[in-house]
Amino acid sequence: MQRRLFFYLLAWLWPLVGQAAGTSVLVLPQSNGPAHSISGSHSLTLQNSQYLGANKPAFAEGAARENSSVSLRLDDRAQWSSHTRAELKLKDEWSGSEHWNYLDVHQANLQYSADRIQVSAGRKLESWSTWDDGWQQGEFQPRYMENRMRPEAAGLTGIFVTTTALKPVTLTVAALPLFIPDFVAHFSVNEDHFTSKNPWFHAPASKFLFRGTTGDIHYRLIPPPVAEILNHRGVATKLEWQRRNYLLRASYAYKPMPAMILGFPSDHRYMLSPTSDFMAIDVTPKVIYNRIVSVDGGLKRGPYSFSASVTLDNPVQDPFPDDWTAQQVRPAQIYAASVACEVGGHTVVRAGFLRVNGGDAPNTGRFAGDETLFERRFQFTDAYMLSLEREFYKLKTEVQALYDRLQDGGTVRIDAGADLAANLRVQMQLDFIGLISTKPPVVDGFVETYRANNRFGLGLAYVF
Repeated sequence: MQRRLFFYLLAWLWPLVGQAAGTSVLVLPQSNGPAHSISGSHSLTLQNSQYLGANKPAFAEGAARENSSVSLRLDDRAQWSSHTRAELKLKDEWSGSEHWNYLDVHQANLQYSADRIQVSAGRKLESWSTWDDGWQQGEFQPRYMENRMRPEAAGLTGIFVTTTALKPVTLTVAALPLFIPDFVAHFSVNEDHFTSKNPWFHAPASKFLFRGTTGDIHYRLIPPPVAEILNHRGVATKLEWQRRNYLLRASYAYKPMPAMILGFPSDHRYMLSPTSDFMAIDVTPKVIYNRIVSVDGGLKRGPYSFSASVTLDNPVQDPFPDDWTAQQVRPAQIYAASVACEVGGHTVVRAGFLRVNGGDAPNTGRFAGDETLFERRFQFTDAYMLSLEREFYKLKTEVQALYDRLQDGGTVRIDAGADLAANLRVQMQLDFIGLISTKPPVVDGFVETYRANNRFGLGLAYVF
């Protein structure tokens, strides 16, 4: 919470600059040396969302059927001299149904450049892997997931050194003294149960069946101290070779997985009372380290762009105690490719596929079963995607359809926006998610869990 408050104050102090439609630029001349400048884009949006499947049994119990929100987005760059600058990108959103403020800081860093070297300190977004940038699966960088249908990446936190001394090869090395994990939808534990007004929070089972008797499950969340979570160091590095229309990238990272895994003690969990039987479960998150090697290739020929990626993912095994029921992870091999075509200068058609071998393992412990008790590591594991972007006059639209073969279901996202005036924009979003069959090979995946979360959103944005 202190971290969010600090960035909240920084965000409001940052954009005190001149205004123009869509972009603001302030230039402060000096008597000596180069000019100072601050530039960027900002928007303030009012939006209402309606969840169309709220009457279905699969919709999260206790979640709100609609939500009104107000959000501020900043994407700024400040240049103090030819050598120093800063970057800030964030979204601050107040959710009316949840009575909760989401402050998502995507990047906030200071940079110093000299000759062929750049040093950055803070939170910094980087392209470590082409497939992870496109599919937003949280392999390298953490995500904000208050809406799991539309996750947003955030940068790693540390010191980044980039050099072009080996030109045409660019080398980046990152020392990561702090770990900031994924942020999910806001939730709380009330009267021994997990509750949330956000439909994208998946609560664990509230009942158990034992010897023919049904009882309640009483939960407690036992998170590690914040300082202990932050105090997980890591390193990352990448080599990029780019020449004309060709790109080759090799990345390596040894750092914590953005998503923490969960477990709870299994033994002696049954409690007998004069009025009822219940089970007491203390859920504990745990940070797990991961070793990642990724290789990307890209090619652009005329209106066509091609990319392919291979990633080897090898988590460090740090098991929970033997008498716990716990989530398990295992090594994964990830393959992805995409092709895009620009048509007429205003239309982009893109197709891609993603294949994840491994990643998840069966839960261990007394209460482990065929289905996982926790969220899976990857939202999609054998998926195919097709998207269309079209810009015409003042109307911009994007349609994306995704199908996952193992989940036998998928998603459709539709975005449309039009300028009503120089500073005023209307935005529409449609999200559909559902299964094709009722018995897919994977029955506890992302699509099955959130299959009732169809959503319609309409917003009005003031751009300044």
